[in-house]
Amino acid sequence: DRAGTLADDLEAEVLRGTDLAGGSEREQWETFGSPARDAAAVLRALSRLKPSSDANRVLGARVLRSLSHGTTQEAAFGLLALSEIVSATRAATGDTRVFLGNEEVTEARSLGAGIVEVRLPLARVAGHPGTLRLESSGLSPSAFAVRGRYRRPVNVAAGVGAPPSVDTGAAWHLAHGPNVFRLYTDAKGKPVDLAAVPLGSLVRVALLVDFPADSAESVPDDRIRYLAMTDRLPAGFEPVDPDLRTVASVPGLANEHPFAAILKGGGAASHVELRSDRVHVYFDDRGQRASAATYVMRATTRGTFVAAPAEAELMYEPQSLGRSEAVSVTVQ
Repeated sequence: DRAGTLADDLEAEVLRGTDLAGGSEREQWETFGSPARDAAAVLRALSRLKPSSDANRVLGARVLRSLSHGTTQEAAFGLLALSEIVSATRAATGDTRVFLGNEEVTEARSLGAGIVEVRLPLARVAGHPGTLRLESSGLSPSAFAVRGRYRRPVNVAAGVGAPPSVDTGAAWHLAHGPNVFRLYTDAKGKPVDLAAVPLGSLVRVALLVDFPADSAESVPDDRIRYLAMTDRLPAGFEPVDPDLRTVASVPGLANEHPFAAILKGGGAASHVELRSDRVHVYFDDRGQRASAATYVMRATTRGTFVAAPAEAELMYEPQSLGRSEAVSVTVQ
């Protein structure tokens, strides 16, 4: 049949080491295609039609290598293909059991594709050192990943919110992370007292991300270009979209704003996403060590609120998260 014939042809091409990319480079770009994505699609087909073929091993290694330097879309296609390989070999891996000390952890659920998620409450670990042990009855190697989730209380320092209404500095950053600073002014860039913001007034938020020299030098150029910022609005405020025709015009940024030189000097954000409770800013080609972005929000509700720390991280570099300080804001 046609599927079998096509599978035989693909298998032969893979074993010969043929590049599986289809179409010219321009056609690949116009259709969001890539050699890595094509290889993942072929791997999915062969894993179903010829599960015992050596081509799956060869192509699987090629797809796995592409995960370290490809795009997000290529990574998604690659992971889907590799998950089918894992599913096909699940019987050979046997059952895996997890122990904390001598006690077996039984809080588990299947995620499909031979993947099992085991949940371990932090209360069982905090203050009780122990060895986490994995046992398997299968003959094939097993891989695992450990992820922790917890809540970190926001510590608003006493006196925050008084002039000059700027965070005291970067709260902390990981090994390759940036320093993150956040400045609140009026719409034009003049100082504003966060302890007494008038109801209905506009407040400009400016974010500055600066990478220490050692971090900038240790991260490859193709990874330090891609930056993502997230700033959560304090309750009682809503973002203002100046592009909407129903919104009154927002005054321009004055030159006396502390970040004016960077904000007006080029390197504009590639994409700004305004949500009801947060603002996302993305840079796809940072041309300098420091990057800045700004948006405007309006005070809509009276009360005292907390602005959670602003965050910034490199999109394709681990250990690259940084946070600003939290601040307290009062709307009168």
